[in-house]
Amino acid sequence: MEKEKQKQKSINEILPLELIQLILLRVPARHLGGLRCVSKLWQSLISDPHFAESHLHHSPTPTHAYRFIENCGHNYFYYLDALFNDYDNEDASAEVRMVPPSFKKHIGPNFGVMLSCRGFLLLIHSSDHHLLVVFNPLTGDASETICCSHILSHLNKKNKYVSFYGFGYDVSQDDYLFVVAWNDDQNQDRFHCFSLRSNSWIHLDFALPTPLGEVFTYSPGLFLNGAIHWVSCRVSPCSNDILVFDMKERTFSQISAPKQVLTGTRPDLVLLGGCLALYFHVEGKTNIWVMKEYKVQSSWTLYVISCYKFKPLYLSSNGDIIGLHLIRQDGEQLIIFLKYNVLGALLKCYKFLHTNFDIDATNDVYTETLLPLPTSDLKDKDKKKKINGMKKAKERSSMEKQKQKQKSINEILPLELIQRILLSVPVKQLARMRCVSKHWQSLISDPHFAESHLHHSPAAIHAYLFIENYCHDFYYLDALFDDYNEDASEVRVVLPPFKKKLSPNFTVLLSCLGFLLLTKSSDPSLLAVFNPLTGDVSETICCSHILSHLNKKNKSDVSLYGFGYDASQDDYLLVVAWNDDDNQDRLHCFSLRFNSWIHLDYAFPKPLGVVPQIQGLFLNGAIHWVSYRVSPCSNDLLVFDMKERTFSQMSTPKQVATRTSLDLVPLGGCLALYFHEEGKTNIWVMKEYKVQSSWTLYVIPCNNFKPLYLSNNGDIIGLHHIRDGEKLIRFLKYNLLGELLKCYKFLHTDFDIRATSDVVYTETLLPLPTSDIKDKDKKKKKINGV
Repeated sequence: MEKEKQKQKSINEILPLELIQLILLRVPARHLGGLRCVSKLWQSLISDPHFAESHLHHSPTPTHAYRFIENCGHNYFYYLDALFNDYDNEDASAEVRMVPPSFKKHIGPNFGVMLSCRGFLLLIHSSDHHLLVVFNPLTGDASETICCSHILSHLNKKNKYVSFYGFGYDVSQDDYLFVVAWNDDQNQDRFHCFSLRSNSWIHLDFALPTPLGEVFTYSPGLFLNGAIHWVSCRVSPCSNDILVFDMKERTFSQISAPKQVLTGTRPDLVLLGGCLALYFHVEGKTNIWVMKEYKVQSSWTLYVISCYKFKPLYLSSNGDIIGLHLIRQDGEQLIIFLKYNVLGALLKCYKFLHTNFDIDATNDVYTETLLPLPTSDLKDKDKKKKINGMKKAKERSSMEKQKQKQKSINEILPLELIQRILLSVPVKQLARMRCVSKHWQSLISDPHFAESHLHHSPAAIHAYLFIENYCHDFYYLDALFDDYNEDASEVRVVLPPFKKKLSPNFTVLLSCLGFLLLTKSSDPSLLAVFNPLTGDVSETICCSHILSHLNKKNKSDVSLYGFGYDASQDDYLLVVAWNDDDNQDRLHCFSLRFNSWIHLDYAFPKPLGVVPQIQGLFLNGAIHWVSYRVSPCSNDLLVFDMKERTFSQMSTPKQVATRTSLDLVPLGGCLALYFHEEGKTNIWVMKEYKVQSSWTLYVIPCNNFKPLYLSNNGDIIGLHHIRDGEKLIRFLKYNLLGELLKCYKFLHTDFDIRATSDVVYTETLLPLPTSDIKDKDKKKKKINGV
């Protein structure tokens, strides 16, 4: 009772400002409006244009919205992120809706989308093409009407069309510009620019490339890196180039397209993951060329989508390509939204019926933003006068509001929004948020929330742990290769976190869903399962009954072992196969939930074959090993289904059938094989699980390269060690073309990549499973007041 009488602390008193900003940056823009009423501090932060700028560029949860308009003026709106989000939107139709025009005072309902830039749409009146307006669909802000009648009325009567146009942002002036090039009725090339800040036209004829008549643009301008880009074709000599207009310098330049982009293909431009990309359709497929490094010709990278007339829209936070496809089926037109990974495998598909829709009609993808429209200095002065006049009234009302009881964040925000916020926060920072309220503590501690965060959070953290004699080094690999983390501050040495339960002299055997399977170095019969983030450790697992009965004649070790998760029982299993002293093949399985061994000798495959790498890889509810058969000479993948408790086999690519040194690794949720030869590392990726034809080869020009995981951008992060007087660990980042993007070196004189215990895992808050008996004991203790 006394605690309830004490003044309850606000969230601003509990959390530091830096963490509050981090939370707000991770909230989707469309939900930020409702957070303004949490407190004056939050209102001030969210309303700050600098915060809006940071949210647009650095938020890990940008909202990609797709808007298209039919002939009759119907305005359809899609939240594409939610559409392809497994946990966020099971009913896809809920995120597809028809919305009315939000600016009837500024322009009629019969309008079309021309271009987008930084969350703003440039709209044109369908029946009166000389009227334009700039509009923010999220905030509803719209500019004054832009009139371009002086251009349309003086077009060359022979051509009757503008040459090209674009919409972009000049950061040096904090101004949005609409640029138009055309040939007038005197056959003179013109280039005009409309400034949104000054609300006036600027003549820039001098900046035009000469002669303009030899340049034909295929698409509207694309804004990126402070410049507007167009695909242009020159008649003589025949070539495809990218025309670039610098918003600050007001000058034109060119970027060469890849040589493989043939003339006559009519490529289009699109923004993919912050990179400039060209795409065109040929022979029943869509070729997408991405410039990984801006204006670096050698960085053009090809991705092939096996879908004709596929229109890429954007790159998801997981590095997958979201796009649009239009087909006619049974006399009706269908919009198909497709999701492909960068390897070209189709991941998801959503179909929607729209009989009047044309893929070439008015439509655009934009990222929602809270950015305000720029205003002139005169308008700013008028606003200041109004603000000063309203301050006194606000001060009086604020005094009255302060007397009222302050609502908690849980009363202001709906539960669904709080869950979205927390799912977007990196798992290592969630622990600090438990103290916000009992409600947040309960939510973060919920195993179902931990499960959702592990599988669906856009802020997944890949950690790398390796262990030398008594040194445990820990790397946050995502931060290591993050452009916003220039130093190596995310590399540190950590102490053994469970000295009471296991000796510090231990090694890592395997990982599964954020848990590590550890063994004591001095006594291999003792094992434990450990969550490095939460510090939870299982009871000691003893396998002395296995080690003491190994076949002494063969002097063999265990044949294979694996560590995986059975979702049907919510149980983690340790699987061990060996040949005993009676020359009998055995298969035992330890259940973490029931803390007991299960005999599965009946499931053991015969003959087993040779398993060079006895540690299994857990993926898609099964543990996998590479199995080598001598006669006939072949490689296969041995698969143990965790639910069915049965073995099966998958074939490896024919090109690796006779190799005996294959290793397994998960890359982007796909099964992958890799091996080293002739100064390079070959990586075979099964893009579609259990589909033999989906094996795809990627070559890394680095010997003894050990791939670790696939980044959100589809690049391969891996490990390499070299000796140059001293031993160095090198973390390398390659794209799928085998081009080295980044390299970090760290000195470890005692480190040996082949002998040291190491593992990559995704951090998680998941708890260890407990048996029904333990659960009942806990309930009894609670009832008895313990």
